Amino acid sequence: MSREIYRRSVAPHLDRIRYDGGAEPRDVQALIALQRYYEERKDSIKLLYCPALTGNKIRVSGANNYVSKCYDIGSLQNDATQSTAVNQPYLSGNIAPNERYCLKNANGGSNYMTHPTISFSASDAWSVTTVLNWNYTSDLYQSYCGDSSIGGDVFFRFLSENKISVYFGGLRYAFSSSNTLLFIGKNVIITLVYINTSFSLYVNGVFIQTVTASIAPKLDRLNVGFIDARIFKGQIKSHIIRSQALTATEVLNEATYLRTIYPEMGNVVIGTQTWTTSNYEAVCTPQGNLIQEMQAASNVEKLANINFTTNATWILTGGAWTIGGGAATMVANGSDASIYQTPVISVGKWHKITITVSTYISGSLYAIYLGIGNYFPINITAAGTYIYYVNAIGSSFVQVKALTFNGSLSQFSCQEVGWSDSQNLYTSIYDATSGTTEQKTYAAVKAAAMWCHYNNDVAVGEIYGKLYNWFAVKLLQMDIDYYNTANPTALWGWRVDVQTDATTLSTYLGGDSISGGKMKVAGTAYWGSPNSGADNSSGLSIIAGGQRLTDGTFSSLSSIQNIWTMTESVSNALVFYPYQSGATLFFENVAKSRGGYIRLIK
Repeated sequence: MSREIYRRSVAPHLDRIRYDGGAEPRDVQALIALQRYYEERKDSIKLLYCPALTGNKIRVSGANNYVSKCYDIGSLQNDATQSTAVNQPYLSGNIAPNERYCLKNANGGSNYMTHPTISFSASDAWSVTTVLNWNYTSDLYQSYCGDSSIGGDVFFRFLSENKISVYFGGLRYAFSSSNTLLFIGKNVIITLVYINTSFSLYVNGVFIQTVTASIAPKLDRLNVGFIDARIFKGQIKSHIIRSQALTATEVLNEATYLRTIYPEMGNVVIGTQTWTTSNYEAVCTPQGNLIQEMQAASNVEKLANINFTTNATWILTGGAWTIGGGAATMVANGSDASIYQTPVISVGKWHKITITVSTYISGSLYAIYLGIGNYFPINITAAGTYIYYVNAIGSSFVQVKALTFNGSLSQFSCQEVGWSDSQNLYTSIYDATSGTTEQKTYAAVKAAAMWCHYNNDVAVGEIYGKLYNWFAVKLLQMDIDYYNTANPTALWGWRVDVQTDATTLSTYLGGDSISGGKMKVAGTAYWGSPNSGADNSSGLSIIAGGQRLTDGTFSSLSSIQNIWTMTESVSNALVFYPYQSGATLFFENVAKSRGGYIRLIK
């Protein structure tokens, strides 16, 4: 578009939206379409937050870009304001050519972007349309646009049994919704429509259900983070409040339009392949399995004096144990004899229990307890070192019980599993699980799947994405497969790439000697100098987020980004990556406990 055509056709609209001098949007054509779409509806629009198109004015503070205005098509009286406090939501994204700005909160705080309260009475007609991308949860609250203290909180609860609940002013309205988990990790358009006590929910333009309710909301914020016990972990791409009840046709038309701006995942077509242009961010799979965040590099010991140098910190029952000199000795007397420490357990975390029997005379040690009712038989009947991995579901204690055991222990350890022990955790759970190979693998990857931000720094992670070990990659793909099997007419649509996908991509771009440069974002904003050979002509937009090594340490920020494939051997899996110096694309088999990034393909 020439600048003259741009000036005559677009500038008046830009002036209206960006009256305070906000930055111009990159996608002029999309802005024109937005203006044409909303011009006839401007009188009903109370608030429009759409940073990808309306070009929010931005204030920079530290590493973050903060929103200073939330633009309004109509009266311009409902502009949002925001401080630059550490936990404020901020604008992120806009790295890949087709990547949109979004509102995030890397620190997960309770602050939010506020705007003057927009109030509706129970007799008013209204609608709210929000483009969300949530990446964390099933069965937790997603709160985003109202203040409970004034009776106007609006938030969703996405349930693991595939239902959505919507809350207003503390009252819950439940909607049946199949395929709810389909949208975890993807953009989704939620539309709420209210008229004459009829409250309707739409997802991506598709009608879900209507309930009867008398609702008078007071909307005053956009939240990404925490409000009280409620949480939204994800992104907000667009948010529109209207004093109009959209018809079903209007809801569908708007969702169809917004899908052209916010596809379920930002992507680029390269040859015959479609790749995502941003690193995967979700930590909840399509089947609702959470991938645990793992900050600790190595295992963390939860007990004190694990080698029994004194009896300090140990609790003995039954009168049959003695401790000292590097041993805990038991002489069976028929009583309920135990040795334990409390409290030591992190609920929901995997723990490695190590027991070394230095002297065995007779009898057996028969159980370890981790919280109320969570125990397993160990039946130790010989000297040696015994290792068990247990998921703690109760916050109680670790306990060895013995009625018949005669002998001594030289070690009793309980370690919370860290990043570096994920391979051993996988192997232990695989070996301990009965059933088919697939069942054993599924149990093991659910235990060993981990993610983190680079250097455990959420601000860095919000730019470059999340690092995953390969067990998380495997869990994601298995759950995509399970989801597709259960929903053959509504497939999840994306998958993790395999080696042939990556080699096909490289070949299409001219071969390994030059394809890496065509995948890298140019310049030194997201790569270290010199970032030679980079032109991102493919649009894949790889940025150098570094890696996590098998010992849990971090390396290579600004110089490398390993992208996982599903292709594996016994203990390794294949990654591909461009490097800071040169245009070459590299392929390497690395340990499955390495930390790399996920790109999806279809």
